[in-house]
Amino acid sequence: MVPNIAIALAAFSVVSSAATTIDKRVIGGENAKDGEFPFIVSLSRKEGQCSGSLLDSTTVLTVAHCLEGQFTSVRAGTLNRRMGGVTANIASAIEHPSYIKGHGVHDIAILKLSTPIERNETIGIDYAVLPENGSDPAPNSTAITAGWGVQGNGDPDRNGAVDKLAKVVIPVHPRQDCRLRFHPPEAHPDTICAGVNGKDACLGDSGGPLIDQETGQLIGLVSRGQCTKPPTVYTRVGSYIPWIKDHLGGVGSGPDPISPTSSLLPEGTPTPGQKRPWIEPINYSVITGCGFTENREEKCGTETYCGLFDWSPATDGAFKNSKECFDAHVPKPKAARASFPRTTRHQQ
Repeated sequence: MVPNIAIALAAFSVVSSAATTIDKRVIGGENAKDGEFPFIVSLSRKEGQCSGSLLDSTTVLTVAHCLEGQFTSVRAGTLNRRMGGVTANIASAIEHPSYIKGHGVHDIAILKLSTPIERNETIGIDYAVLPENGSDPAPNSTAITAGWGVQGNGDPDRNGAVDKLAKVVIPVHPRQDCRLRFHPPEAHPDTICAGVNGKDACLGDSGGPLIDQETGQLIGLVSRGQCTKPPTVYTRVGSYIPWIKDHLGGVGSGPDPISPTSSLLPEGTPTPGQKRPWIEPINYSVITGCGFTENREEKCGTETYCGLFDWSPATDGAFKNSKECFDAHVPKPKAARASFPRTTRHQQ
């Protein structure tokens, strides 16, 4: 999550309060407290970061574009994405049948877990509350989003996902305000538009929850945006209630995922033009475009490349870290796929 240039925020708060109580690297939000988001889970893989929400003991709701990240397990019951709580392997993944990669509409998916994650008051695990079918937050209402994503732009100490969950309160906009996030521009009815200068979601926050501040219901999922140029697009959960309910309960039908046997990185040592963001942090101060990065053609004369809020730089190509621009497009590495089944059955 990222507020403005040189700001830091990776998951924001129910209350945006005194800066003196907040880590100096976080502006616009604050660290989450124990028990505030008992349903949130981090999706685990060596590189990359996405989030999701537990709906029951074996069902996690996230966004479809996170399925491309080949995540193999989830962690719940902890504010730290790397330790504590409990973990469960992902047995199967179901993306919405109308989702089209890169377009951003119907960006929603279900993960089924191979072993259940039960409610646990001791470590703080509970399930998210779904809204009514068709529910739609009103413009000018307020909501809360949370995640482990990027917390700032331009500051090398803030480039990258964080370990501690953060949160922020943001306003809901008319959908029309997010029309330019789509090509062609359109105010899609199955989305929510939210965020404000200095308070927004960013890389690594994908799939994270948008919570109605009054009801506590899970009304949206972080989908796409421009980090320092709010508002951000959230998948509107109320548009998909019948489809979601079709997948509640039970244990995932597929086998436990098998860890990739081959490296996610291309073979050999990277050339100077192939530095990757998980080795050397991206210079986020030049983020523009449609999500995580775009070459500055006027300075670099290179091909534009852009994507959504997620792990994308690690798997869909990367850029050389540069103070001037991202000047080297790295070919996509040939990554081993996780072995869990993926299906698009059960239309909404």
